[in-house]
Amino acid sequence: MSNSRLKIFLSYADGAGKTSAMLSDAFQQKARGVDVLVAWVKLPENSETRQLLEELEVLPPSSHGVNLDEVLRRRPQLVLVDELEGLNPAGSRHLYRWQDVEELLNAGISVYTTLNILHVESLKDTVEEITGLPVEQTVPDRLLDRADELEVVDLPPEELLERLHPHSSTSLADTLRQKGNLLALRQLTMRRAAMRVEDQARALLGTARDPLGTERVCVCISNRPEAERLVREGRMLADALNAEWFVLYVETPTAAGERAEERANLLKAMRIAEENGANTLLIPAETIAEGITAFCRQQGITRLILGKPRDPLWRLRFGFSPVEQILRSGFPVDVILIDTPHKPLVRTGTPPRWWAYLRNGGIVFVAVSLVTLLGWSLRQRPGAMGMEGIYLLLVIALSFWLGRSAGVLAAGLSTLAFAWFFFGASMGLDGADLPLLLTFLGWATAGWVTASLARAVRRQTRAMRWRQVQSAVLNTLSRELAGALDMHAVLSIIVRHIVGVFNRAVMVLLLEEGQLKVAHSEGNVSFSERDWQIARWVLEHRRPAGLDTDTFADSPMRFIPLMAHDLPVGVLVVVPDPASHTLLPEQREILDGIAGLASLAIERVRLNQQAQQAAVLQMTEKLQTALLNSISHDLRTPLSAVEGSLSSLLEAETNGLQMDRETRLDLLENATEEAERLNRLVGNLLDMTRIEAGALRIRRRPCDVQDLIGTALTQFERRLQDRKVSTHIASDIPEVEMDFVLIEQVLERLLDNAVKYSPPGSEINVEAEVRDGALYISVADRGEGIPLEDLERIFGKFYRVQRPDGVSGTGLGLSICKGIVEIHGGRIWAENRPDGGAKFTFTIPIKASGESK
Repeated sequence: MSNSRLKIFLSYADGAGKTSAMLSDAFQQKARGVDVLVAWVKLPENSETRQLLEELEVLPPSSHGVNLDEVLRRRPQLVLVDELEGLNPAGSRHLYRWQDVEELLNAGISVYTTLNILHVESLKDTVEEITGLPVEQTVPDRLLDRADELEVVDLPPEELLERLHPHSSTSLADTLRQKGNLLALRQLTMRRAAMRVEDQARALLGTARDPLGTERVCVCISNRPEAERLVREGRMLADALNAEWFVLYVETPTAAGERAEERANLLKAMRIAEENGANTLLIPAETIAEGITAFCRQQGITRLILGKPRDPLWRLRFGFSPVEQILRSGFPVDVILIDTPHKPLVRTGTPPRWWAYLRNGGIVFVAVSLVTLLGWSLRQRPGAMGMEGIYLLLVIALSFWLGRSAGVLAAGLSTLAFAWFFFGASMGLDGADLPLLLTFLGWATAGWVTASLARAVRRQTRAMRWRQVQSAVLNTLSRELAGALDMHAVLSIIVRHIVGVFNRAVMVLLLEEGQLKVAHSEGNVSFSERDWQIARWVLEHRRPAGLDTDTFADSPMRFIPLMAHDLPVGVLVVVPDPASHTLLPEQREILDGIAGLASLAIERVRLNQQAQQAAVLQMTEKLQTALLNSISHDLRTPLSAVEGSLSSLLEAETNGLQMDRETRLDLLENATEEAERLNRLVGNLLDMTRIEAGALRIRRRPCDVQDLIGTALTQFERRLQDRKVSTHIASDIPEVEMDFVLIEQVLERLLDNAVKYSPPGSEINVEAEVRDGALYISVADRGEGIPLEDLERIFGKFYRVQRPDGVSGTGLGLSICKGIVEIHGGRIWAENRPDGGAKFTFTIPIKASGESK
C-alpha cells in the first residue's frame, strides 16, 4: 500500500494566498530534511512568495505541464503542484492536473496542492447559481476525501478585493469582485471544511453518522444533460448521511436506442458518479416507476432523489408521471425532488431545429395540397368522395414519417382543406361546427398516437440492432475462441472480429518476460515511441487511454488493457476510422466486451501451455527416472558378471591355483558376452540421443538385401546358436538405397528381440520381399506374442512388455529401430502370428531421393 500523503490548500477565490501558504509549508518541510521538488507552480507576483520559490528545487518547465516522467524518475519525498483543477496542455499524459496528482500519489510520492472551492465537483451547481457563470473545470470529491490534510487559506473579502488585479477583465474576475459573491463562496468553503473536520472527529472517535448503516441513497437519472446535477446532489446527501449511494438509470422500451448524444450524456453522468464513489446501475423495465420501485425494494433504499418532473399538466393530473406513480406505489421511501434547470440537448451533426420545422411544414403543406387537388379533380365521379379516409391515411403517413408536430399540422391543414373545398359552400367555415372539430381531434389524435408508436418502434429497433450486433459478435467470438488451441489462432480470431465489425486497424500487444511485444496486427498501424509509452502506462495502471479518454487524449488510437483475473496480460490497440476520429458509446461497449473475452482466451491458452510444459517436464522426469533405474540395473548386471569372471581368473593366477582349460574358457566367454551386452546398451543410449537431437545422419547407397541379411545373421551368429533360423528372400529384389550400417543395426535389434522372447530351440523366420514400391523385411519368432494393448506402445522409449520371466533390457531397442526406419522414410509395426509368436515388419521405399538428415 502507498504511504504517500496529500495536503490541499483550499480557499474561496484566487488571491487568498494558497500558493504562498503551500510554499511556506514546503520550505519548513525542507528545513526538516524532506526532499522537496516543485513540479508546477504558477509564477507568483508577491516578492516574498518569489523568494520562497527560489529557495526550493524547481523542475524545469515543460510544454506538457507537469513532467510526470521526470518526477517519477527523480522520486522526491514531496512534490508541489499548484492549481489542482488546472487543464493540462495538449500532448500531456492526462487531460487534467488532478489526474497527474493521483498518479503521483499512487506511485508513493506525497503531494502538496492548491484548490479553489469553485472547482469542487459536487458544488458545481451551487457555484454556478452564486456566480451565474458556468464552471468548466472540476475536481472529483474523492480527491478531497483522500486528502490527509485540508488547510483553509482564508482572507476577508475586503482584503481580497484589494489584492485582485484591477486590470483583469474576464467574466469570472468581474463576478468575483462582487462582495456578495465572495461572501457566499467563503461560506461554502467554511461549510466544506467543517464537514471535513466533522468526518475526521468521528473517525477518531470511532463513530459514524449512521452507525446502523440504515441510510441508502439512490439517484435516478435520465439521458439529459441535467443528470449531472442530480449526481452531485446525491453525492452531497450521501456525504451528509455517510450512506452508501447508487446512481440508477432505468431503460424502458420507449427510451431504448438513444441517440449518440443522449448516450454520451448518460455515460458522462455515470462516469462522474463512479469517480465520486457511487454504485452505478442500468436496469431494464417496462416503465420507469416500475424499475425504480423494484430496485428500491431490493436494495432497501431510504432516500430517493429524482429530477422535478416537467411533464404536461394532464400527465400529472391523471397519474402518468413516473414521480406520481412512485408516490402512489406506497413504498416507504423519502422522495427528494431536485429542480434542475432545463438544458437543451446538444445534437452534433444535425441541422438546427428551426430548419427541421420549416422543412417538415413545407412537406406537410405540399402533401395536403396534392391530396386536396387530387380529391377536387375526382369530386364529380361516383364513389370518389371518401376524402375523410384519404386525409386520415395522409395524416398517419406524415406522422409516421415526420413525427408528432408534423402529424398535428397535417391534421389541421387537412381539416381546413376538407371543410373549405368539400363542404365550405353548404356549411360555411366559421370555426363553430362540431363535426369538423371532432374530425380534427380524431385526425390529430391518430397522428399523435402513430408518431409516438413509430418513434418508440424506431428507438427499440435501433437498440435491438445494436444489441443484436453486440450479442452476435460476442457469441460468435466466444464460440470461435473456445475452439482455438494456440495463441496465434486466438489472436487471429480477435483481430478478425474487430476488423470485421469496426473496419479499423488493430494491434495486440502481449506481456512476455516482463516486456510488451507485438503479437498480432492487422491494417496500417504506425507505432511510435510515445505509443509504446502509452501502452506501458495502460498496462501498469490497468486503465484505458488514448482516444475518448482523459489520459493521453491527443492520441489517435484507443488503448484497452487486457485483464485476466485482475492481472494484465496485454494491451489492445484500435485505430479509429479516419472519417470520424471517435468511437460511439455502443462501439466502446462492444470493444470492452471483446477485450474481456480476449483476455480470458489469452489466459486460457497460456495456462494450457503451462500445463503442457508441466506435463512434458513430468514425463521427462519419469523418463529420467526410468533411464536411471534401467541403467543402474542393466549396467550393474554385465559389469558384475565381467568383474566376477575376471576376478576369478585373477585369483587363480595370484594364488597359483590350477584351473582347467574348460573353466577358463567359460569364464572368458561369459566376460566377453557381458561386455558385448554392455556395449550394446551404451550404443542404444547413444543412438537414441542422436535420433532425438536430430544428429543422426544417414548415407544412402545401393545395397544388396541378401548381403544385408547375411551380414546381420553373421554378426548375431553366436546368439542364434540354439535357434533355428530360416530365411526367405525374394529373387526379384533390386538393390535398394539405404544406410547399410543403420539398417543392419535394425535387423540385429529385431533378431535380439526375437531371441529374448522365444524359447530355446524355436524357429526364427527372416523374410524379405518387394511390393507396392517398397522393400518389406520381417523378423518373426515363436514366443508368446505381444498383448494387444501393447502392439503400439512397444515402440515407445523405455517401454517393455511385462513378462513373468523378467527378460532384461532397457526398452530402447525398438524405439531406436523406429527412429532409423522413419529417417529412411519407411515405417515399422508389430503383429501377432496366427499360430503363435510375434512378427516385426519394416519397410524402406525403393525410390528414395538423395541424402537425408
